[in-house]
Amino acid sequence: MLSFDQYQSEEQAYYDFIFEAIKGYEREIMAIFIQEGPDALRYKLRIKRDEDWNRIFDYLVFQKDLLKVCVLQFIDFFKKLVEEKGPLAMRSVLGIQSRMYDSVFEGLFDLVAVSHGALFQHVETQKRQLFDQIKAGKGSELRENLGLSKQKYDNLWEEIVKSLLNDFGVQLVDERIMEQGLSSFARLFNMLRDHRPL
Repeated sequence: MLSFDQYQSEEQAYYDFIFEAIKGYEREIMAIFIQEGPDALRYKLRIKRDEDWNRIFDYLVFQKDLLKVCVLQFIDFFKKLVEEKGPLAMRSVLGIQSRMYDSVFEGLFDLVAVSHGALFQHVETQKRQLFDQIKAGKGSELRENLGLSKQKYDNLWEEIVKSLLNDFGVQLVDERIMEQGLSSFARLFNMLRDHRPL
């Protein structure tokens, strides 16, 4: 039983009251979040103020590991999301764009993008566009967009870049040889036409 005289502020008493009210119902709350999304959960909990929602959301995310539970339950959905739209799409779908959720995202990234291979699948299906970004000097931006900006991902980033360069390196060499061959052929043809000695 809560006693209001034990709190330093009315606000702290209010939040403790909310957390006490949802205690024991975390599974049901998480089920709503997973099945219907954060807006539906907020509506069903009748939370009007943004700061109240943020506090409850953070409690569920940081104390109850809500997002990991969500991702594990719907792993196929999240794999497909990363394969098609890239790893940062998870941040948007889960409502964790703020830097304060970086550590949470990192855990989800490792789970879905790395462990389940969704990142490699994304790179495979988007390799032309990704290679063009590298060619245009936007490697740092690409690395950030792939969720690989931390030093711990250096080897993974290097592997992806090498793979892209190998895939297109052969093509570029072939194009260069063909261009040089056509140029030599044109020069030879012009000399023969002009009846000049080689």
